[in-house]
Amino acid sequence: MMRKKAWAAGIISGLIAFLTSLSTAFQGQDSGFETITMGQWITALIAFLVAFGGTGGLTYAVKNDNTSQSPAEQPDRATPAGPETKELVDQENSRP
Repeated sequence: MMRKKAWAAGIISGLIAFLTSLSTAFQGQDSGFETITMGQWITALIAFLVAFGGTGGLTYAVKNDNTSQSPAEQPDRATPAGPETKELVDQENSRP
């Protein structure tokens, strides 16, 4: 599952970077695919590869938290009670 997530994140990020890079090449009135230079294509390809590798690699490296419990079902993770908290609890328990 984690591989699929990493591939999807890498491909989507790569496409966004590629298209963003190409969009800068389309600036101007007389622009089109025939006006894009080889250097601009290479820059767009490098942007895709960097985004794909960076995002896919980082997504794969970060482990998933496999807890299936919702926040309401998770155990309370309160900090340990100090002496003053214990006194308050004792006072509450001693009330009639």
